[in-house]
Amino acid sequence: MRALCYSGPMREEQIDLPLAWGTLAGTLQLPEAEGPWPAVLVIAGSGPTDRDGNTPLLPERLDNLKRLAAALAQRGMASLR
Repeated sequence: MRALCYSGPMREEQIDLPLAWGTLAGTLQLPEAEGPWPAVLVIAGSGPTDRDGNTPLLPERLDNLKRLAAALAQRGMASLR
């Protein structure tokens, strides 16, 4: 298996997907390199956790899912969270 070593710039796009019951919102993180890329779907855990991995139950922002998406993009992988 070949290691993915892309470490260039990345872009982040906010997306809204209209559905019959409402709108599903998310953040698409993409490498700037030309695709296609492998893709990862990142789903926050249960409770009051946002797409970036933050919760009002903790005293400060962690951004752990946002940082995960950035690390994936730096390695040439797209993610939707």
